[in-house]
Amino acid sequence: MNDILQATQALRDQAWDALRSSPAFAQVCALDDAVVAMGGASILGLAAEKPSAAPSAGTFRPSSGNVTINAVYNKSAKRISHAAAAYRALTLAGRPMQSPELLNAARAQGADIGGTKPIINMTSSLSRSDEVYSLRIGGVPHWWIIGQPLPHDYALALEASPLEHGQSGIFDEQERSNDGTPIELAL
Repeated sequence: MNDILQATQALRDQAWDALRSSPAFAQVCALDDAVVAMGGASILGLAAEKPSAAPSAGTFRPSSGNVTINAVYNKSAKRISHAAAAYRALTLAGRPMQSPELLNAARAQGADIGGTKPIINMTSSLSRSDEVYSLRIGGVPHWWIIGQPLPHDYALALEASPLEHGQSGIFDEQERSNDGTPIELAL
């Protein structure tokens, strides 16, 4: 590892420690927890660990060799299901996702998706879910939220091949212009 990288990592780690210990960050974490408890989606991914689960300051130090990092395990933390994590990720993205992208996004929402074939583990679990479903857009499998209209661009792609999805209620009920804005129809 070169000296510039080491120095940059040290500065980043100091800034991260200062941010995590700030009252404003603690307030954001508390409000985020409240939103999640009420059924909303978290805005904090794995990169923004909450102070209660974060390692103590100085745990991460730049090094030119291998560094062993012991993970922090919070026994009181509730595990999130694959489907709940996928639902949160899709809600945050606001668009359908392909499986590899959804795997990363679901992990960022806190899902523990492992095994030798994590995508297969996740998609198998999601296929039994009542929160998300699989559909093909342009012949490519994607995942979306059950009961939510597809974003305009994706709905247009499916209108060309409506037999690809097989899910009722995914098209927006309003007539829309090409830019996606609703058109008011005079009756």
